[in-house]
Amino acid sequence: AKQGGSLGISLDVIWFEPATNTTNDTEAAQRAQDFQLGWFIEPLILGNYPTSMRNRVGDRLPKFTKNDIALVKGSSDFIGINHYTTFYARSNDSLLGDLIGKVLNDSLADSGAITLPFGKNLKPIGDRERKYKANLVPFECSLLGFRSSLFNPAALGCSEFYMVVHSTSRDEKLNELHQEKVREPPVIITENGMDDPNNALTPIKDALKDGKRIKYHNDYLTNLLASI
Repeated sequence: AKQGGSLGISLDVIWFEPATNTTNDTEAAQRAQDFQLGWFIEPLILGNYPTSMRNRVGDRLPKFTKNDIALVKGSSDFIGINHYTTFYARSNDSLLGDLIGKVLNDSLADSGAITLPFGKNLKPIGDRERKYKANLVPFECSLLGFRSSLFNPAALGCSEFYMVVHSTSRDEKLNELHQEKVREPPVIITENGMDDPNNALTPIKDALKDGKRIKYHNDYLTNLLASI
């Protein structure tokens, strides 16, 4: 406080796009977001877990007391977002999934959503990257891709998990989420980008041909600007 600093939280976020335009998959995408980002951010902003979590998890979800709410609500000066990848979300509401969630306290089963980086006919959501099989998605799905854009077929470089990086309208979608549920405090992008395949045998003249990264950052910043 004496230094005039700010204290906040930084969260890894995947954006989820509905696998189809059906109501079930659209709702599944929102639940996937609730069970990933909302689980942590809504208590800090609204003082409680997302409604979908409370409805689906029921008594297994801890309840916030008045003292708890007073402690956590509004306690973050900013929200940091680490976003690289986007997955498709498909509805998985079933009795078996419900049973698994209850018996194992499994959040994925509780969410009633299957999230994958590929859709129909196993087609990846975007270009593939690096040894960890990340995907780069330079189209309208989202930038945050996000867990966002939320935030994207070529061997590229990226982060350390099966990733799909969206570099167009994802920031707009994250901004919508921010306006809806995060009116205060400000959102800061704390991580984003793509790395290299890390192939030591690639000639320097070829390594310097960085068109993919140039396009990625151009698309990313263009859509970031559009979301402001």
